[in-house]
Amino acid sequence: MLLAVALWSIASEAAELPVVQLDPRCAACHRPERRKLYGVIENISRQAGYIQVRAGETIHIFKADENTRLENANSPANLLQNLGNPVSVRYNDDQSIPWAAEITVKPKIELPDDERIKGKDMLGLVKRGPAAENYALVDSRPEAMFNSGHIPTAISIDEAGMEKQPHRLPRDKGTLLIFYCRNNRWPTAQSAARKARAMGYRNVKVYVGGIEDWIRAGKQPAIRPAENLSAAIRDDASPIIIDVRPRGEVSSGFIPGSVALDPDDMEEARSQFPRDFGAPIVICGARGIDNDALKALRTMVDWGYGNVSILEGGYAAWENGGYEISTGRANMLITFRPAPRQGEMSPSDFMDLAESSVKNGAVLLDLRPERESAGARFDSALTVPLSKLPERLGSLPRNREIVAFSSDGRSGEIAYHILRRKGYNVHYLAASLNVGANGNYTIDN
Repeated sequence: MLLAVALWSIASEAAELPVVQLDPRCAACHRPERRKLYGVIENISRQAGYIQVRAGETIHIFKADENTRLENANSPANLLQNLGNPVSVRYNDDQSIPWAAEITVKPKIELPDDERIKGKDMLGLVKRGPAAENYALVDSRPEAMFNSGHIPTAISIDEAGMEKQPHRLPRDKGTLLIFYCRNNRWPTAQSAARKARAMGYRNVKVYVGGIEDWIRAGKQPAIRPAENLSAAIRDDASPIIIDVRPRGEVSSGFIPGSVALDPDDMEEARSQFPRDFGAPIVICGARGIDNDALKALRTMVDWGYGNVSILEGGYAAWENGGYEISTGRANMLITFRPAPRQGEMSPSDFMDLAESSVKNGAVLLDLRPERESAGARFDSALTVPLSKLPERLGSLPRNREIVAFSSDGRSGEIAYHILRRKGYNVHYLAASLNVGANGNYTIDN
């Protein structure tokens, strides 16, 4: 499958700042190259063929058609399955709108058997523990990712700063030293292992599947510290918290925002869970990794959720740590709103604005393809399909707020970055908006 891509770079509101071409996380394996971008795929609008890639703090927007080569992905839909994974884009900037000759998804990492450790062996080590097996397990992701969920017995040493923390590694250079990161497309753990060998460690392995393999394939828990969960709740970035303790225990005290759910009733509550299988979920058992917590975990993993962790030490650790506690009746329904992204507008705020857009001067920007917008008009909206947005920037007012929306739930963010880069006052609806033939609309989160 071939794609062609137009590149817009958003480094800041200033138009001519240098553009980052190499994400720091890609620097372990690559060096900056002319006309080549290394970053992380963040978003795709299949309706318009746009792709959003982040390199450091710089956002790059690409528009795709059939003329650019795809490597390690056979279709745009396959690219969607790789959100959050590293990619490279080779492009030609001889034109006013640069064209990408190739988009390459980072291939799965293959290592010789003597340099890797398999999931079943990893499970056995963790069950027996480092004291019995004489190993050290290192999570080489940034510390914030470690705190959101990590393999039991692991310590956090960010690969980028590993050379500055040799004191955290075992003194005995013969100790089994295991590194892991997110999944089998991220080379962070592999790079950390190379550094450890250069330091003289003789028994170094990589758990190539990483935290995602640990949770999904092994159906084993990642653990999340109570301190980290408390901070997330305080910062209004709380994950879904499922309290699987018996109802009598829950009523006497629970983590604020928890949903009380018996592990045996999970199937009945399945429709309440978000459609985003990457949504963060924390399971609260009585004392951490117990039978009820594991049963709930394995059910959610079977459904496809890959960002599930168990509260370290369970409710007992939360209570003993002096963190905030609610009493009475816990929530019975799951609600989840991810932490807002830059420029995002909530569905409720959008609906309020849509009803008063004429009065306050805001412009609603309909990004849907013409075949959709022609048959189901959205009253008072300016229609500019996302695929034609770059060529029609002159039709948009610069002295009024612009709020973009789409039916795919993804195009709005891409339009936000294009318009923000050009100095517009813009926000976007972070949800799918569906318009009926009569002009009525619904919003689907």
